[in-house]
Amino acid sequence: MFTERSALVDDGRPMRGYGVAVTPGRDGPLVFVAGYGEPNRLYAREDGRFSDAACGIVADGTRHGMGVCAADLDADGCEEVYVHNCARGVDGGDPDLL
Repeated sequence: MFTERSALVDDGRPMRGYGVAVTPGRDGPLVFVAGYGEPNRLYAREDGRFSDAACGIVADGTRHGMGVCAADLDADGCEEVYVHNCARGVDGGDPDLL
């Protein structure tokens, strides 16, 4: 059964997000949401609530994220996040991010 938990998110404003990746993180769970034409969000748990910790290239609001996944690609114990961005027309679209 689904339990409503959106009140745990400090910034609960609506967004157009097309992909989510959840990782254990080093200091607690991280939730990455790929934004479509708006900043990505990286929610970190702090004092029982989730706050957006995205900044720089991670928060880039100019791209159009369509999917995201997380995996420890280099076996260092920390998961990398891969964001797939879609094409926005004949110009070839946005490059993917790792």
